[in-house]
Amino acid sequence: MAARAPPRLRAYPLALFFLPVALLGVLAGAAPVRGDLRRVVEVEGEPRSVVWAVQLSDLHLSAFHPERAADFRRHVGGALAMVNPSLVLITGDLTDAKSKDLLSSRQEKSEWLEYEELIDEVVGLSGLNKEIFYDLRGNHDSYGVPEVGGMFDLYEKHSINARLGRTE
Repeated sequence: MAARAPPRLRAYPLALFFLPVALLGVLAGAAPVRGDLRRVVEVEGEPRSVVWAVQLSDLHLSAFHPERAADFRRHVGGALAMVNPSLVLITGDLTDAKSKDLLSSRQEKSEWLEYEELIDEVVGLSGLNKEIFYDLRGNHDSYGVPEVGGMFDLYEKHSINARLGRTE
């Protein structure tokens, strides 16, 4: 009897997870903040309805790896349109902030401008309301940032949250 070949696995270019959520989601800030800034994300349907949330993680957009943005652009907008989620979370490491030789780290404005443009394009391709998108800072998004909100903090200038006034 011939041995069966192992099943083929489909490779996805990015970490794209579809999570069924049974109830309304409550978001809290990742960093310590003043006051209670949690938000209730209201969704259509009754409380027993299935709600879809999508998590996109570790984009690592890089000035030295343009294929990452190209893959995201090519695949994510259409996938989001098909799923039609009520909430999209982009969780950390939005940009890479690494030098070409990987020996140093700092925030690269070009990476943040690419992120801003890419997100706007993907939101448009998805047909979703930008208000359902939330992005969270990862460790790579904090490299070379001595002070949150300071002049080197490009997340506070170019993230979805910042551009929608969700800066705390």
